[in-house]
Amino acid sequence: MSKCKKYDVSLIKVGKLDEELHFGVFGRYWWQSRDNLLYPICLEMKTLVTLNNTHFIITVVKGTSVAAFQPGFICEANGIISSVYDTPSGAINFLYHTLFSSKTRFSGPLICGFNNEEINKQILDDIPFQPFTLAVGKLQVFIGMIGVSDQESLGYINQRRNFG
Repeated sequence: MSKCKKYDVSLIKVGKLDEELHFGVFGRYWWQSRDNLLYPICLEMKTLVTLNNTHFIITVVKGTSVAAFQPGFICEANGIISSVYDTPSGAINFLYHTLFSSKTRFSGPLICGFNNEEINKQILDDIPFQPFTLAVGKLQVFIGMIGVSDQESLGYINQRRNFG
């Protein structure tokens, strides 16, 4: 039996994939691992959760104050909007503390619904390829694309194609 608290999270907006962010050199930051599979953290994704009879909306944005190409998270509730945080936990916990002067802490991934199978299905709906990771010794290799070429001169290696 899972020890994780379950939250009633609704997906307001699926958001979108960005080729540079999700399938480029920054790809490993834009995918959430669950059960050995990767699920995208979609740009502009919005989720809603109700805590203490208050609606909290978490939005995924591009960049934080320290990392321009990593996911950032903004939380809003009761007309108050947080700064951009590098984790959903930081955004929700800051705003919850601001509103209720409480030391209660929440797991950002759970609050965003990253563990919710229905939300994950909706997010994966239009994705042509679901990246995965492989362990090679002590290395984790992120596989963001697979392709094959019919050109012998290229060694049958596929040239990168634009996403979408």
